[in-house]
Amino acid sequence: MKKILGFSLVLVLLSCTSTYVEQIVTSEGAILNLDGAVFELPENSVRESTLIRIHKKSTGKHYFEQGYTLTGQSYTILPETLTFDKPIRFSMPITKENLVLGAKIGNGFVPLANSVVKGESLHAKLWHGGEYCIVEKPNKYGIINDSDVDNALLIVTDPYVSDYVTKFTNVLRQTGYNYPVWIYVYDINISVEGNALKMADELKKLHEEYGNFRLDAVSFGIGGLVTHRYAVDTALYMWDISPSVIAVGTPFFGSNLADTATIKDSPGKYRYFYIDACASNTHDLIPNSEF
Repeated sequence: MKKILGFSLVLVLLSCTSTYVEQIVTSEGAILNLDGAVFELPENSVRESTLIRIHKKSTGKHYFEQGYTLTGQSYTILPETLTFDKPIRFSMPITKENLVLGAKIGNGFVPLANSVVKGESLHAKLWHGGEYCIVEKPNKYGIINDSDVDNALLIVTDPYVSDYVTKFTNVLRQTGYNYPVWIYVYDINISVEGNALKMADELKKLHEEYGNFRLDAVSFGIGGLVTHRYAVDTALYMWDISPSVIAVGTPFFGSNLADTATIKDSPGKYRYFYIDACASNTHDLIPNSEF
């Protein structure tokens, strides 16, 4: 038993390793390097001299129903509560093109809308401390898991990625709800309006392939705005979604956290969610916006 416990401990240590770099950063800025990853803090990115530590951590892979996969590699910027007046410019060499940087939130993450691949490097702008993970993007944004049926459930997700889709589906199954589950995977590269148009276009193509079908709809977060935009537009709506649409945590009246001018003064732990998730497309979420 002692040998088994000792072997298990070694496995745990090997599966979760961490290295770090730290430096006192002043208003002059700094460049921190950690195993090939570069964190460039421009001038005046911090308001006062701050000790910044960046950890690199390696864990196991994890797949999500939305098609994203955590690669197991992440970086944590400490202090986690730190915000930057000018974003850190992050870059690291990569061997795959289908990668994105994600900001860890709770048991999931939000892929950064400003994260891009240039040549053989992954780039992103980081506005705050916390954990950032390297993520494989889904093979397809839009509707997945569709099939030729008369009735199905359409789950419309938002940029936040976690196991909530799997858990929600499992609860439905336990209560006897057995419709097939289709998933609309939110496209972080386009606006809320763009996602609504994308969903409408994909539903139109599925009608051409399968004929008529009827969908129950459950939408999460920003996904509720996508569903609402589709359902209220007579030029888009094809009478394929049930009249009763469930929306969970949807900012129907917008959010002040979508405004970069006021967000730094907010005390909320996840106040950068919309900035991370939507980047330049946050204008759709500002209260009283045209959308």
